[in-house]
Parts: sequence; structure tokens; C-alpha cells
Amino acid sequence: TRPGIGQPVTLTASVAPLPPGAGAPTGLVTFRDSSAVIGSGPLGPSGQAIISDTFAVAGIHRISAEYSGDGNFAGGTSPVLEDTVVAPVFACYPPSIRFDTTHPGHSLRDSFTVANTGGSILVIDSIRVTHPAFGVHPSAATIAPSSNARFIVTFMPSLEGGVSGCIILFHNADGSPDTVVVSGFGKISSGDSITIRGGRSEGWNLLSVPVKVADNHAVVLFPE
Repeated sequence: TRPGIGQPVTLTASVAPLPPGAGAPTGLVTFRDSSAVIGSGPLGPSGQAIISDTFAVAGIHRISAEYSGDGNFAGGTSPVLEDTVVAPVFACYPPSIRFDTTHPGHSLRDSFTVANTGGSILVIDSIRVTHPAFGVHPSAATIAPSSNARFIVTFMPSLEGGVSGCIILFHNADGSPDTVVVSGFGKISSGDSITIRGGRSEGWNLLSVPVKVADNHAVVLFPE
């Protein structure tokens, strides 16, 4: 199985004497990715050195192990082993959502889907929404290769007029973050009413009709 970016991998090197030699080698084994040192580990009683590591870059990695030698055995270097580290790939559809017109205080729902077309796990660790009229669920996701996740977007305007915003997804694939553009329109119809709560200031109070108030006496709506 090809490892993915950030996925733990175990590297094992075995050291044994060539015939007719005998005995148990001791010392250190240093692991390299091309010329870069990954780490070192001591030989155990079984003649193996084991380390764990992760790869941060996708592509071909050329792994080798170098034995340091000891008082009885000479050092040596293993052949190069090539391993390919794969990465997740973020794909989103649709890239934008345009909601139908709805009334302030009411809500509409739509969705977008994120697919992982890469070879390792895609992690969406956080999502930011730039306008309070929009919400998204879930707020994070882990998507296996060749799988997808659906995100529900809610539009609930609080005022009349056009609204637009962005849903920004932060993830571990190339190109992060990615954005879904969202927009909608809030409209008050002739049958809607607005309830006014709280006090009114002295002087003129400009109101849009139709309105619903707790006390509709003129001296309350338009105090002197």
C-alpha cells in the first residue's frame, strides 16, 4: 500500500553477517531519503533497526539504510528502495450556490459535495463562512480516497435585499483553502409583517408598512 502524506510509516533494516561469518552485529543504522537523513535506530537482538516517520511531500522517495559497523563487523549501505507517497486531491461541485428568494426569518437549504480523487485521506479541518445569513454543516470532514462528503448550506436572511458570501474550506490537499461562493435574496411580501420590539426614540420614527406593534397609538409611534 502506498503511504499518504502525513501517514505514519515504519522503516525496518535487517543486518546479518555474510557466510561463513557468524555472530550478532551491533551498532546504528541510519535511514536516508536520497541524501536527507530521516533518522537512526540501534540494532536489536534480532539484528533489526526500526524507526517510524511520516512524509510531507508527495512523489517518489528513494530510501536507503546505512549500517555504521562495530568492532567485529564492517559497515555497509543497502540498495535504494523507491516508494511513492500519494496525496489527497480536493474536488468540489458545484463551485457556487444561488438560492431562490425567501422571506427574512425563513430559510432555504442546498448542498455541495467534496470528493477526494487522490490516493490518501483528505482532511477538511475547518470551514469559515463570511456572511451570517449562511450556515454550513458539517464543519469538518475526513474523506477517504475515491469517496466524497456532502455539506448542507442554509440561507436565512434577516433583511430584505441581496446577500452574498463565501464558504472557505481549509484542508490538507494542494491549493488549500478552496471557496464555494453563495448568494441569495431576501424579500418582504405584501402579506408579511414586522414586529417592533423595544422602545421608540423621541422625534420621528420612520417605519415601513405593513408593521405590527404592541401599541399602535400615535403618541407611541410618533412621540412628541
